[in-house]
Amino acid sequence: MTQPSHHAANDGVDDFDAAIAGDAAPMAGAGLASGTGLMAVAQTRLLDLAEDGKAELVKGFDGLVAFANEIAAKVDSMGGGSAIAAPVADLAYQAAGIIGDLQNKLRDKPIDELLDDGRALVRESPGLAGGVAFAAAFLVTRLIKASR
Repeated sequence: MTQPSHHAANDGVDDFDAAIAGDAAPMAGAGLASGTGLMAVAQTRLLDLAEDGKAELVKGFDGLVAFANEIAAKVDSMGGGSAIAAPVADLAYQAAGIIGDLQNKLRDKPIDELLDDGRALVRESPGLAGGVAFAAAFLVTRLIKASR
């Protein structure tokens, strides 16, 4: 039988370990006896991980916004108001604004709503959802590699 931890914040790990070992006592209030406690613990852990991932993604957008603004400023300064440089700089500033808006929406939306939006996207256009999943996997991979 697993002994409950005396740590102030155990993030549910001890409860999860106890549930796997078959010790329902730490999870009695969470409904393990009725068979839903383990799922509730797993769902809570997954949502916590999703929140952490969302926070990292929002941080990643900071770099994209800064990069787009930097490119726009360079094009703006190099072009000297030329007919070609001005529209390119405007597009870069617009891209930075769009990325910033997306970042704010992502930061402000709860995970449950993001999951609902994802489900709706998959139902409405599965091909686009596949492309978005590929792009997201690529971004996550790049963020993981950059953090090492």
